[in-house]
Amino acid sequence: MGFDTIIVPVSDLAQGKKFYGTLLSTAPMVDESYYVAFDDAGVQVGLDPHGTPGGRGALPYRECEDITETIRRSLELGASVISEPRDVGGGKLVGVISDPDGNEIGLTQAAY
Repeated sequence: MGFDTIIVPVSDLAQGKKFYGTLLSTAPMVDESYYVAFDDAGVQVGLDPHGTPGGRGALPYRECEDITETIRRSLELGASVISEPRDVGGGKLVGVISDPDGNEIGLTQAAY
């Protein structure tokens, strides 16, 4: 387990796909009208056309065995919850916390 996904907000999905495809020297592994993703040495680099470019920027996601427990422990150490875990399909859970300095970190839990 570790950081396994980076979500990048883009204003133009076609332009983002071309840019990141060239930068990463690979074709997308997921190519949908709502999300494009590349495999970069085992890390998924996803393009989100619904994000806010120029806002918080790219968001790293870390896979957790138990997202609820990870959030609980993080809160004890001064973190804040930005978005509660939610099912994004097939039982995969995704949530976002911020560390004590306000840096946002995405958390995922695989479907079981």
